[in-house]
Amino acid sequence: MADWCTLHLLQPDGTIATVATAAADPALEGALEELQRRYAPSQLGVSPGSRALRAGRPFLVSDVTHKWLARTAVDEAHLRLLERLGPRSTMGVPLIARGRIIGAMTFVSQTPRRRYDTASLALAEALARRCALAIDNAHLHAQTREALRARETFLSVASHELGGPLARLKLYTEVLQLAQSREDLDDALLKRALASIQRATSRLAGITQDLLDVARWQAGDLPLSPTRLDFRKLVRDVVRGYQDHVERRVLLKVARGRHTVIADAGRLEQVCENLLDNAFKYSPDGGDVYVEVRFEAGGVLLRVRDPGIGIPASAADMIFEPFGRAANAERRSVPGMGLGLYVCRSIVERHGGRVWAESPGEQQGSTLSVWLPGAPVRA
Repeated sequence: MADWCTLHLLQPDGTIATVATAAADPALEGALEELQRRYAPSQLGVSPGSRALRAGRPFLVSDVTHKWLARTAVDEAHLRLLERLGPRSTMGVPLIARGRIIGAMTFVSQTPRRRYDTASLALAEALARRCALAIDNAHLHAQTREALRARETFLSVASHELGGPLARLKLYTEVLQLAQSREDLDDALLKRALASIQRATSRLAGITQDLLDVARWQAGDLPLSPTRLDFRKLVRDVVRGYQDHVERRVLLKVARGRHTVIADAGRLEQVCENLLDNAFKYSPDGGDVYVEVRFEAGGVLLRVRDPGIGIPASAADMIFEPFGRAANAERRSVPGMGLGLYVCRSIVERHGGRVWAESPGEQQGSTLSVWLPGAPVRA
């Protein structure tokens, strides 16, 4: 049916990727690889496959002339590459699944005796329908597997994380009941028990809030109440709150400059608290936590640096995904569901900002940074 062909698929971000090429003659594979490497599908706007993908209907060139090749080529190097591939006739057909265009296929004939016509196009469309169905089914299967994996991960992590606080609640409730029954409930025991119960309930409340936020975020139902606020004051207040109930120091540095943002104050406090929680949680051996606020690139930059276990380079992006946990955190049994940073990223991106992690390596600490656009200057 063809001497060589290509398969383009639409990606989730709207770009087009060449996912496969094939040639009847192995001698053409080098030129096809070069074509794929040097020219992105988005550059090939008038090629049959690109036109079929954009328009959602087939495109046929029965007789490929040098003039048509020259008009199709992006530049001279591209023209020479097309001439090496020697197309005599070509057609592009869209891949459509469940009413959506998901990609396109391009067929090329080098044989003068084989010129594509309407019958060839009908055959190509029939093949494209079967390919689109197979690709769509593969995507659905992958999504189903991912959903099952996410469910299993959630059940495993949730049962583990909820189990700890619940066990402490049960233990200290039984201790108090036993002490009361023996009538030897002294003030020291009561104080310790109540403090442990308070920590356990706070932990359960935090887990519940994270789960609710994730569910709302994924459902697109997490409203914001933006106001004009001083980001420096917000960070100072959060840090002061931590200094009141933790033994370790939080060293705050605020640079001069404009630090006004338009944001939901409660949600930004949640981001700051999550970043500080992370810094303490992943620094089990102690040490100071450094917080910096400064004006940068037309916005405000918050950096939280800890002396903790660090982040492997391979996990720098993954820790912002749902249930994302670095391998070294798992090895050291650091508690956490892997939801806090995902919630942070969701909130920050909703405000038009970005969040990222940096670390020299394991056992060398890490820095989590948040950038938010500054508020317009009032006239």
